[in-house]
Amino acid sequence: MIADIDFKKLVPLIIILLMVFCFRLDSDQFFQFGLKGGINLSSYIGKGNHTSYWAVGSDDNGIKPGIILGVYAIHYLKDKYSLQIELLYIQKGAYVSFHSVSYGSGEYYKMINSWEGTQSLTYFELLVLLKFLNIPRLPLKSMSYFGVSLSSLYNAKAKYDFKFIAQDESGNITDQCSEKDVSYDIYHTIKPVDIEIIAGITIPFKRIWFDFRYSISILPINQIGSNQIRNNSISVTFSLPFN
Repeated sequence: MIADIDFKKLVPLIIILLMVFCFRLDSDQFFQFGLKGGINLSSYIGKGNHTSYWAVGSDDNGIKPGIILGVYAIHYLKDKYSLQIELLYIQKGAYVSFHSVSYGSGEYYKMINSWEGTQSLTYFELLVLLKFLNIPRLPLKSMSYFGVSLSSLYNAKAKYDFKFIAQDESGNITDQCSEKDVSYDIYHTIKPVDIEIIAGITIPFKRIWFDFRYSISILPINQIGSNQIRNNSISVTFSLPFN
């Protein structure tokens, strides 16, 4: 099964194969390779298990920024079509929060529990993209594309601020406590492999190419919990070709 692939062990081999492929091709401009870097704005689709702060997902989630670094290679198939392969180090995840109110009696008549923070997921990602020149036609030269990615989970951490407040029936605070920057390893709650579909557009500007893309997980990424969590990202990157 694809989920059992140890993609981490394949990363060095893929890099070597890409380099060999790059240098063996003729220098007739049918092939190009270079570096990529930029920012990834990521969040989740789905809420997951609302009360499990140690699992991926949350009662609510928002955008978390991360970095993208990697290499790419383009093979020009025809005048208006090309195949692009990328190998990326990419940070995903989300800003997450949880808030609950429960009732008891006496000094703990009303109890408020809340936590908020970030879940940071780091992947090695292999992408295959099919690109189309000037489709759709824009005032600037552009290349639209779609494709798929296969990602191997490298690291998964969470960091939260916790707060608890207890009140009596009159609304007086009878107990409270808080903790900040509490870290957890949430790697075991996430599937080791993620598959995503991707769509975007590239706009060349002299030697630098600017990339705007959207990606979403095809399958849920959570290993624990019945609700389905998917990665959901918008990224902005720049590419610098070597040749």
